[in-house]
Amino acid sequence: MLNPHGIIALDVAGEDDTVEHWTVAIDNPLALRRLGWSKNTLKDGDKITVTGNRAKNGSFHLRAVEVQLPDGRKLMAL
Repeated sequence: MLNPHGIIALDVAGEDDTVEHWTVAIDNPLALRRLGWSKNTLKDGDKITVTGNRAKNGSFHLRAVEVQLPDGRKLMAL
């Protein structure tokens, strides 16, 4: 992953309705543009689904592979 890479900050409702604050790493801006991303792809409050690899230490950090947008489109994130 080249720097600067992107970061998505998520609030995720846990099983007991507590809120978990997740940090999701995505690729660098040039690579993301090549994958169909723009600076307007995500907006505050968008409900998205992220598929990726969780940090080995179990913390709320994820390396995204794919992001499903509110309109159903899926974009690769690496």
